[in-house]
Amino acid sequence: MTTETKYFTPAEARKTLPLVRKIVKDILDTSREMRLIADEIGGKVENDPRIQKLADNIEGFMLELEEIGCFFKDWNFSIGLVGLL
Repeated sequence: MTTETKYFTPAEARKTLPLVRKIVKDILDTSREMRLIADEIGGKVENDPRIQKLADNIEGFMLELEEIGCFFKDWNFSIGLVGLL
């Protein structure tokens, strides 16, 4: 995570919000898919390549948020809470 604080003007925030919403939706959808797979395989996710690919995807989505100037705060992956860097 970067230490430089990003400030958004109201216009920048309005322009950026649709992209942030899309990325958060991708994170939540991917985490739901991970939970379904974990349930399907009995929770033994350590060596499952599908889980690893989805985890990598989530990491990429979070990096996208950071590039915008935001970070994902919802570690339960349930509501999609985002903060500003």
